[in-house]
Amino acid sequence: MSRKEKALWNEVSHALSERPGWALEPAVTPGQAPSWCYGSGGVTELSVGVVDEKVFVYLVERDQELDLADVDTLTSWLDSNESLFANRSSMTVEDFVAEFHQRVAEWRAGS
Repeated sequence: MSRKEKALWNEVSHALSERPGWALEPAVTPGQAPSWCYGSGGVTELSVGVVDEKVFVYLVERDQELDLADVDTLTSWLDSNESLFANRSSMTVEDFVAEFHQRVAEWRAGS
């Protein structure tokens, strides 16, 4: 991990360590970076890490990754979307997928 990536990782860790529901997961492969994971009931919904000096959010069930410019963008995205994942158990799969796709489209249009 480069010096810039380490600094970005420290910013990400500081931001996520204070948010409920997030846990630091160690790297399972030597040389791979750890990640922050969000989920409930032992199921990871989102993971966040730093690769190539960018913040990424990995949406586990959708097998989709979002590259974010910095921690402020990450925090903004989480503020807008984290509650959707927290309330997922009360939604039908169809409603969740529709809502999620709408939020991603809105986020991408605004960035």
